[in-house]
Amino acid sequence: MKTFKFIGLSVAFVVCIGYVAAKEVPVSKKSEIMQLQNILQHADLGQYVKTDTKLQVSFIVNNNNEILVTSTNNTGLDHVIKNALNYHKITLVSLEKNKIYTLPVSIRFGKDQ
Repeated sequence: MKTFKFIGLSVAFVVCIGYVAAKEVPVSKKSEIMQLQNILQHADLGQYVKTDTKLQVSFIVNNNNEILVTSTNNTGLDHVIKNALNYHKITLVSLEKNKIYTLPVSIRFGKDQ
């Protein structure tokens, strides 16, 4: 009897795992933001930013899924942000191509970075 229970439980487990693996996992609507955050975290902003800074970054995503920064509201960091983000490919989930988006960016300087 124990063997039948074990086999039945094993089969049920394998079927559940197969169902979960086959089911399409919904992607977070913020995944584009997470991708942009990841790119900016790997950019060398330390030589340009010495204090906590907030700015607005306006960008579009072209037909090749590449980010193109159109402007920022911080002229001192405009060139740096453009170099960090321009032509990086991202995976689109909820953003539309060729539409201007504005993203608030906070750059924290210090131990928490």
